[in-house]
Amino acid sequence: MSSTINDSILAVPTSIGRSESTIDDPTFSAIYNYIRDLPDFSPTATSSCNVADDVEQNTMDNYSNQSSYLEQHSRDVQPVINFQAIIENQTSTEEQIADQTTSPLQHDSLLSEKLQIKTQPRALFRPRTEKESKDSSHFLRCEHGVKPEYPTIYIPQKLTTRNDIIQVTLVDIYGQPHPYTIDTKELTASSLVFKWNNEPHSLYFHLTEKDYEKGEKSFLIEYIKSKQEGEITKDLINERQLHQSMLRYTRFYLNADDHYQSDDASAVYSSTMTEHYGDFTIEDIFPLYGPMCGNQKVCIETKGTTGKDFKNNFSIIISCAEMQLSHRVQNWNKNGSNLTFRMPPFPPTDQSRAKVDLMIQYKQKIIYQTDYIYTKKLDEELIEQSGCESNIPATVEPSSSNNCNQRMNVFTAQPSAVASYGNHSAKRRKP
Repeated sequence: MSSTINDSILAVPTSIGRSESTIDDPTFSAIYNYIRDLPDFSPTATSSCNVADDVEQNTMDNYSNQSSYLEQHSRDVQPVINFQAIIENQTSTEEQIADQTTSPLQHDSLLSEKLQIKTQPRALFRPRTEKESKDSSHFLRCEHGVKPEYPTIYIPQKLTTRNDIIQVTLVDIYGQPHPYTIDTKELTASSLVFKWNNEPHSLYFHLTEKDYEKGEKSFLIEYIKSKQEGEITKDLINERQLHQSMLRYTRFYLNADDHYQSDDASAVYSSTMTEHYGDFTIEDIFPLYGPMCGNQKVCIETKGTTGKDFKNNFSIIISCAEMQLSHRVQNWNKNGSNLTFRMPPFPPTDQSRAKVDLMIQYKQKIIYQTDYIYTKKLDEELIEQSGCESNIPATVEPSSSNNCNQRMNVFTAQPSAVASYGNHSAKRRKP
C-alpha cells in the first residue's frame, strides 16, 4: 500500500542543493550528508519525495517532540521537511526497515493454513425456488440443537489487519462452482456483503470488528435451485450429481497494491449437503364414517413431495380383519397435496354398524392407518333423501372364494393385504 503524505506535516521541496548561505550550517550539513549517502541518490524532486515518504513512514511517532524546523529561504528550496526527525532517526534506519518487512499487513497476507469450520450445514435440506425466496427467507441451517444454528467458521487470531473478506461459494461434490444460486437478504441491507453478477454461486462477507472479537463468523445463506432449463439439463444434473453440494470458504486479504487477493491456502470445504424434500406423510383423512352402501367421498391430506412414479407406489387398502377381506382402491384423484377417493359398499350384513381398517401404503410400506365406520343410519337418511340405489358402488375383480364377494362384487380375500394389516401396531394410527 502506498504511503499518503500529510501536507500539514511535510512540504516537499522541488530540489535540494548547497548554497553559500547554508554550507557551514551544521544542521543542514547533516541532512545533506544523509541524503547524499542514500543509494542512487540524485538531488531531484523525485528523490525528495522518497525522503518525504521515509519521513512520514518512520518518524511520525517522534514528531510531537520536534523542537524546530529548518527554515531556509533560498531560491531553490521551499519550506519545510521534518529534517530534525531525519537526523534523530538516521542511526535507526536498519531497524525501521526490519519493522516494515514485518508490518501487520504483510504478516497477514497469507495464512498458509485452512480456515476452521465450527458448525456444518445440515446433511439433508430442502432448496427453495426463486419465487419462494422472494416471498420469504429460508436460510441454510445446521442440525437441530447445534449452536450457532447457521454455518459458522472460526476467525484465526493471527488476523490483525481487520480488513479481511470471506468468500462463500456453492460447489458441487467435485469442487467446481455449482450452477445453482446462493443469496442473502443482507445484500440489500448492508454494504458489508456483496456479490458479482457473473458469480451467482458466490457471496462475499466483510469481517466486522464484532466478528474478530468473537473469533467466529456465521453466514445467513439462501440456497436457490434453478429450473431445469437452458444449460441445466437432466443429463447435467445426473452427471455432476447436482442434488449434492458443498460450501467453500476462502479468505481474501488486502495486498500492498490495495487490491483484495484470495488466500488459496485458506480454502476449506463444508460437509456434503443433499437435497431432501421431506418424507411423504399423511396429515389427515376425513370423514371417517359413511353409509353401508358406500360411495362416501374421502379426502386425504398429504405432506412432502413425491416422484414421477407416485401412482405406482401409492396404494389405498380397506381391510376387514374379522371377515378376512380387503379391497384395493383403484380410482383416486390427486390435486396438489390432496387426494380423494370413494369408499366401496360394505358386504351385506345384519349388523347396523361395521368397522374396517383404512391403510395407506407408499413404496410398499404402511405410512398411515385409521378406522373407518360403516353405519346403517346414514343409509336410512340417504334412502329418505334420494335413495341409496342412486349411488355407484365400487367394483373389483370377482372371486369365487367368498360368498359375500359374489353377492356384492366388492371385497376380495387377499392374504397379503391381511398380513400387512396384522402388522399395523407398529405403524402410525389416527388417534
